Amino acid sequence: MTWSVDWPTTDSWSLKLPTYVHTGMPPLYAGILLRMVSYIAQLGVNTQFRDASDDPHIPDEKKHLLRIAGCTARQFKEALPYVENVFVIADGKWRLADPEVVRIARPSQQREAIPTQTKAVVIAREGRRCAYCGDTVGPFHFDHLFPWSKGGTDNPSNLIIACESCNRDKGDKTLLEWMAFRAGPRR
Repeated sequence: MTWSVDWPTTDSWSLKLPTYVHTGMPPLYAGILLRMVSYIAQLGVNTQFRDASDDPHIPDEKKHLLRIAGCTARQFKEALPYVENVFVIADGKWRLADPEVVRIARPSQQREAIPTQTKAVVIAREGRRCAYCGDTVGPFHFDHLFPWSKGGTDNPSNLIIACESCNRDKGDKTLLEWMAFRAGPRR
């Protein structure tokens, strides 16, 4: 049996642009900006094919920029005053000036209980042991591989069994963040 993790997708994203950026912005320029920000956002989340980038950026190469922006050189030049309000160009890379522009959004921020049927699927797959440390004593929690607070779902492919200690230690970190945190220097 194969299963994949439901990482946030473009359907989960929202953009929060400052008013001065989008006021009076022609639709063509808004599309260019949206494509560029979406490209950065895609680099910033995990997928089943690759890990999230520690430095999501667009290389400052004309052909690459135009391909991502989906426009001609002339259109890009005309959109530049709007685009430069959102991006910073340094070290040959276009980065978001404010990473908070991209947000993982949920239709509702109210968290519902994990359905009993979903819990049964996870228990049947994982057994009664911690997926992180192998503890078989418990108490056990259902842990989201990609945290609920960051857009993770209650889909069984995003849930595992974790002992209370591992679950609390991991907190709302992604699995990659937690592994890096644990591998880091100890005090």
